Amino acid sequence: MALPLLRTERGLDAIGISAAAPGAYAEQVVVEESLMFAVPNGLPTAVATLTEPMAIGWHAVRRSEVKTDDVAIVIGCGPVGLAVVSMLKARGVRTVVASDLSPARRALAQACGADLAVDPGRRLTV
Repeated sequence: MALPLLRTERGLDAIGISAAAPGAYAEQVVVEESLMFAVPNGLPTAVATLTEPMAIGWHAVRRSEVKTDDVAIVIGCGPVGLAVVSMLKARGVRTVVASDLSPARRALAQACGADLAVDPGRRLTV
């Protein structure tokens, strides 16, 4: 695994975020050896790949001011959104609403603990 950073004369550029370091959704990216680290023995690759989205989800929830009695809304149920749902529930937030166009992703959000998963493309009637 590697930190997705590229050293330049200006400092560090995040791969895929900076125009100077393209490649965010590439299958393979050239990275600097000094920014690489070994995956611990026995940790399956499928689990190791969750490190980044789970870290972002944990960071986002930790920085938020959400309280357990708030209603938290997560827009987008990709890997980071699902991590946010999981971290919100782990933190004790009682009501988590997830929103995604994909029925499969909405189902995953509910499997991760979302109390309600909604299709943002569908008009709700009261």
